[in-house]
Amino acid sequence: MEFQQRPATVMQAPPIHHYSIRAIEPPKWILIVRFMQFFISLVILGLSAAILSANALLLALLGMSDPASLGISISVITWMVLLYTVLTQKLPAFNKLHHIVVVMALDAIMLVLWLSTWALAAARRGAIDPLMKEANRSANRNCNSSKNSPDYYYGGYDSCADKKVAGEYKWRGDAAAAVAGLGALEWILFIITFAWTVVGYVRARAVAAGHQPGVEMGQQAKSTTQHTTSVV
Repeated sequence: MEFQQRPATVMQAPPIHHYSIRAIEPPKWILIVRFMQFFISLVILGLSAAILSANALLLALLGMSDPASLGISISVITWMVLLYTVLTQKLPAFNKLHHIVVVMALDAIMLVLWLSTWALAAARRGAIDPLMKEANRSANRNCNSSKNSPDYYYGGYDSCADKKVAGEYKWRGDAAAAVAGLGALEWILFIITFAWTVVGYVRARAVAAGHQPGVEMGQQAKSTTQHTTSVV
């Protein structure tokens, strides 16, 4: 009996799909949040620059040079992040530079940076509060006593000038408190954009992979699909 040898059958596995979601179209409210991030960082930069306008001795006494410098630098970094996020998505000439994973990573980094900024500003502001109250009481006491001295009327030492210094303390303390509050608000806004980007990315991948067909996204997913076939 003759047996015919049949060629071996090659089994092919189903194609494996790798989905790369490069961008998701944000709704209008996300763009409004991005604009608020820019505007608040601009205000923080102005307040931080005003704090740094004091003399070195006053800054050393108040301990405000570090949070003010951090506020300026993080504000500039925020502008760079927002320029990349918005321009690379909205301008066709820069669309190739946009990637949703990079946006998520930048938002996560900004979360850490703004948390550090407002926490440091709040801590320094709380530490100098007793110092400012004592300086204000001392200035009022010295000013009232100097008005009863003959030196006050004949060009002697004017203790009322100390009251102006105390006012400088208070103004910069209030500016530090504003930096802390606005920095916390900026931190919350980046939490919102980070959370929306992560959720949108996960849903876009699920829709592209066919795991949730027919899901209404509310945004358009731009995806590129690569097919690879493995042979067993």
